[in-house]
Amino acid sequence: MFLCPKCGDTLLFVVADDTYQVNPETGKFRWVSSDGDTWFECAGCRARFETDDPELPFKYDPDEFRVMTKEAQPT
Repeated sequence: MFLCPKCGDTLLFVVADDTYQVNPETGKFRWVSSDGDTWFECAGCRARFETDDPELPFKYDPDEFRVMTKEAQPT
């Protein structure tokens, strides 16, 4: 369902210019903000899709930071 519409391989979600904080006690990262572009890129054929590309079989919700099937979207 959440695979590349061109070749069926894994899609990567790319976020440019993210900012993370590092917890000095645990070394774990915590996401703070993103000042750049976001897109999906296929790990296999390297096709690039904008987050609102109609060719994608799902919809990206930046407010919830998730994807959902087009059928599951609220109308």
